[in-house]
Amino acid sequence: MLNPLCFATALTISTVLGGAGDPPAEAPALFAVHADRIFTCADGRTVSLVRDGVILVEGKRIRAVGPRAEVQVPAGVAVESLGDVWVVPGFIEPHCHIAGTMDINDMSHNANPELRVLESIVPKNPNVKKALAGGVTAGLYIPGSGTNMSGFGTIFKMHGSTLDEVIVRQPGALKIAQAGNPERSAGDIGAGRMGMNWLIRWTLERGREAKDAKAAGKPVPADLQNLVKLWDENVPVLVHTQIFQVVQATIRMKDETGLKISIGHGTFDAFLNGPLAAERGIPVLLGPRQIHFDRREGRIYGCAAEYWKRGVEDIGSNTDSPVVPQEELPYQAAMAVRHGLGDHKSIPGLTCVVARALGVFERIGAISAGKDADFVVWTGDPIDPRSVVLRAYVNGQLAYDAARDGRRF
Repeated sequence: MLNPLCFATALTISTVLGGAGDPPAEAPALFAVHADRIFTCADGRTVSLVRDGVILVEGKRIRAVGPRAEVQVPAGVAVESLGDVWVVPGFIEPHCHIAGTMDINDMSHNANPELRVLESIVPKNPNVKKALAGGVTAGLYIPGSGTNMSGFGTIFKMHGSTLDEVIVRQPGALKIAQAGNPERSAGDIGAGRMGMNWLIRWTLERGREAKDAKAAGKPVPADLQNLVKLWDENVPVLVHTQIFQVVQATIRMKDETGLKISIGHGTFDAFLNGPLAAERGIPVLLGPRQIHFDRREGRIYGCAAEYWKRGVEDIGSNTDSPVVPQEELPYQAAMAVRHGLGDHKSIPGLTCVVARALGVFERIGAISAGKDADFVVWTGDPIDPRSVVLRAYVNGQLAYDAARDGRRF
């Protein structure tokens, strides 16, 4: 029997996402802002500075960005001067649990590829409002790590009233946890790391078989339909993985499946696998722990810096919010820099690097023509804890204004 609550949720989602009879969209608004410093991250890897720059926004997208003398602003459109500020792309939280009312864990099975978080998203909840005050405009909302394969997350915006407004991509990514929390929940059935790794690979193999069946015109089991999208739509896999041995198992998973895999957490001594990750182009999205204390040597290592030294180019940060509050995402990058990561890596590791890892760089992660108008106005360098957010724009809307809304963080 269909749960009445599930039916009501599905009906609400159907209504929110719209259909026939929707009112026509309003004509796109056009506005422009000027700032002394605009950091674009347009190439997807590095930060590029535009001095005395202008961002021209049309509707939800950026129409143009560049030096004031080069951007042609249409007649009648006023250019608002923001002054001596830093404007950066909206930060992206690649590992969060704060888009809904609670963390989602279905503990019935240790592999739950049929589970998704979409129905639990609550736009405008207090946590996402606070995220804006920390410069975070988008995130990957995922199930918890209580099981080895906890289901599919959603990439969403931190501003919007309906699902249609906040969703960037659904499904956003598959969440896999290779060790840590599942070891506690699997204790009843005696599943160690070897057994858990076997279960993950067996489930992925079922998904690959379902993909081949679909290509042959055969039916796909309901619990595997999203899993097929890992191959059909190149949906990424975010793996909760840390310490040397477990991250090495994640790298082996990449070799065996060819999937678009990112290392989430990647902490403790896992950076020793850096050359292997670099060779395969696997992004490392570190956090919320940024340091490793080696008891044998009696010294502290900066995890991000150690990955970088070993050749990993794509290094990002996460908070695992609410483990660490999502508005504190810039502090993760600040700690990485403090412990040896190059300063030039900090802003890309919160923006374009994460967007590419999640497969959504065509929309977010940079300030460039055609991308979503998601950018944030800071008093100074966002990696300096003394800097604060003055404004956050999401989809071309002024989603947070400290002068209007009061400082939230």
